[in-house]
Amino acid sequence: MPPATNEKQFQKRVRLERRRLRKLLKARRRRRCARRRGSFRQCPPLLVVKAIKPVSSHFELQETSFNYSVPPRLDFANDAEDTLRFFDKLRILLSARTWRAVHLDHSKCEYISPEAVLVLIAELYRGDKFNPKLKKLCTFPQRNEIRELLQQIGYFRYFRGEVPTTQGSLKQHFLSHMHGKLTKGSTVKSLLDHFSEVFDFTVQSKALLYNALIECMNNVLEHAYPNRKTDEFSYVEWWLLGYRDSTTGDIYFCFFDQGECIPKTIRTRLKDKIRSGSALIRQAVEEGVSRTKKNTRGRGLPSLKKFVDEAIDGDLSIVSHKNQCIFHKGREPRESTFNSVLRGTLITWNIRGAIKNT
Repeated sequence: MPPATNEKQFQKRVRLERRRLRKLLKARRRRRCARRRGSFRQCPPLLVVKAIKPVSSHFELQETSFNYSVPPRLDFANDAEDTLRFFDKLRILLSARTWRAVHLDHSKCEYISPEAVLVLIAELYRGDKFNPKLKKLCTFPQRNEIRELLQQIGYFRYFRGEVPTTQGSLKQHFLSHMHGKLTKGSTVKSLLDHFSEVFDFTVQSKALLYNALIECMNNVLEHAYPNRKTDEFSYVEWWLLGYRDSTTGDIYFCFFDQGECIPKTIRTRLKDKIRSGSALIRQAVEEGVSRTKKNTRGRGLPSLKKFVDEAIDGDLSIVSHKNQCIFHKGREPRESTFNSVLRGTLITWNIRGAIKNT
């Protein structure tokens, strides 16, 4: 069966399950009301919610809880389509307020990129906003390096139960993920101090990177969530994660928000409305585009690309809605368009081989 048909069947079955559960809860409420009145009215029999046959091998529904298996690879760089499909289905399930528990099975996961972990944390956080009583359980990964990665980032704090033991074999030193609703200069400063252990910043370069990250936060507040006052499912939040590698001299950060995509926020002119999303992302990085038309705005992404161009090696990747654009030093930008959707914008920045002189 073609993937598109499977996706439609998956969404249709999720909608049917939600409808059945609503009827189940409604019947229970009628029975309780009848008992309180002392006259037990004849109510329709309780609906029995059966587990549906999963369309995907990663998905299983069981009454008011669901199990979801993390695929063997979650990676926006090399397996973007499958990764986006996983998050698209997870978001549908977490947005349903009928679930009482979710169980994520990580046992089959062989590789997960740091930016995929950050998006996963953000989706779990949004699920808490929609359903604060939702219980979250997980099966730990079998690979020690994945367990250590998730533990350093602070992923397991969103689940109930014990934290897995690790052997301390991970080369990268991660900062625990950070998120917020306001522009926080102290958060950016802590990340730059973390990088300074392996990277020789000049005064100008440090200020350039600081301003670029501050603008990312400002864009979230000003443009990413235009319906936050009228939409109950919209909330202003950004997410940040970074690491350094003392062995190779790599520094890395990823920044994520769950708001409007970049092409939508900058499509203000007619000629922009007929261009592809990845082309608009490329223009925003190479030329600097701002909807405010201010000379001081729209310089964040070009500043990040400037670091990549001047480094020994590095790359800048942006995934927004169905579009991806990757800028690698010494190569032409790579543009891609996918079938699945990322609700928001993910910026990944990596500089390699910049070992600090001592």
